[in-house]
Amino acid sequence: MKNKPIYTSKAPIAFYIGIIVSIIFYTFFIIKIDFPDSLIYPSIIFSFWFFTISRYSCRLTIYSDRIIVTYLAFWHPNKEVILTDKNSIDVRLNYWSFSTRYRGHMHKDYIFYDQISFINKDNKYETISINVRIGQRNTILDIIERRVNQNKQPVRHRIK
Repeated sequence: MKNKPIYTSKAPIAFYIGIIVSIIFYTFFIIKIDFPDSLIYPSIIFSFWFFTISRYSCRLTIYSDRIIVTYLAFWHPNKEVILTDKNSIDVRLNYWSFSTRYRGHMHKDYIFYDQISFINKDNKYETISINVRIGQRNTILDIIERRVNQNKQPVRHRIK
């Protein structure tokens, strides 16, 4: 039987707002400004919007043993994180995160996206940057934390 996804997120609303704003500006500028300039200004606005606010916009698909991150930007390669060898996670929340439900570190460097660092059994880090819908981040983090805790093996100390 094929492995079914536990959770699939949707694209952030900011991504769609950027496209709509670009279309509105394009129609406005095509009416008011001559042809070459009417293409340049909406392109600049869309590029600014996409490089800042929608930078790491993605869809996450969480399976029982892995996470697949599908970025909406073509220059970000899609990532697959295998959860079976991960020991713990560390979350760096964005600057505008008003949620106190999930514990994480606030960093001013990450203005419009969050970072999830996975720590495997050899203490090596694997980091993914995500920008998901407003209400989905806590659900995603809860599911990932549960999956990682299920795979965690207790550390056994030798008594000398």
